[in-house]
Amino acid sequence: MKNDKNKECYVCGNKEFAFFIEETGEYLCTECLGEKIADDLNIQMSKPDDKTLRIVSWNWQYYQNINKYLEILKFNPQVLIVQECTKNDFDYIKTMWKYKNWYNDDLNNEESQLGVAIFSNDYKIEFTEIFNRKFRYVIPYYLSNENYKFNLFSVWIKPYELVSKSCKPYKNYEKPLYEAIEYYQKNKMIDEYSIFIGDFNTFAKDDNGRLKVMEEQLSPFVNCAKDPQFRQRHTYYHGKDESGNDNFGIDDFCFASAQMGKLVEFNIPGSDEWETNENGVKKWKGLSDHCPIIADFDF
Repeated sequence: MKNDKNKECYVCGNKEFAFFIEETGEYLCTECLGEKIADDLNIQMSKPDDKTLRIVSWNWQYYQNINKYLEILKFNPQVLIVQECTKNDFDYIKTMWKYKNWYNDDLNNEESQLGVAIFSNDYKIEFTEIFNRKFRYVIPYYLSNENYKFNLFSVWIKPYELVSKSCKPYKNYEKPLYEAIEYYQKNKMIDEYSIFIGDFNTFAKDDNGRLKVMEEQLSPFVNCAKDPQFRQRHTYYHGKDESGNDNFGIDDFCFASAQMGKLVEFNIPGSDEWETNENGVKKWKGLSDHCPIIADFDF
């Protein structure tokens, strides 16, 4: 499936950025495409159990391919969070969602088009008044519907550029997250119904000590990957290590307040879903260097 500008949607006649549907030889606008996706995949955009909240988070390594969007919809998210999402990506798919937000900043003159998106049809998404842009990116949202409300911090960490005692520059990915949590605690936004979820960029695992340290630093928040089969399951492929072996680590996490942590069932796709391309690079289902994470909260 490819896309093109200024093509007429064969269903509604709208002219906008449209997608070419190979099986029909016609173009569909984003809104009609959304309806087609739902029909073809036989999915609902909400879980039928209104006592369950499903959050899916994925760094999809730029959009570029409609198959990425089709794939993530198969998990049937009530709240979908996407890192490395451009504004164009956001605009193409936002019509499928009632509530949505995209955030990027121009700090440090990076001129990056990449940001973080959040979508939902079931929960109203609101920025908080105490949002501090310094912490990149730990984006505080207030999510609510007629039955439930909670604080969600959408995470895609940008590192602090620091200098070591030996005067060597290095990047610290943990410090922005820890400082953001401290800031929002002092401003009384974090309570017993709070969630931090996304790409922490920490490459944390037990054999490098970072996972244990991070869990200690974030306490009393709990790692939702409490099941041993998921706690060590990698979510990110970082190429080959110095020995030529595949270098996997854990970048993507969901941490929750103790009360929320009691309600969660967490899942990470299996290692058998990583495919090797013609260049010897592994990608989850051939789509991204990250795999998604899924958190189900049973209210």
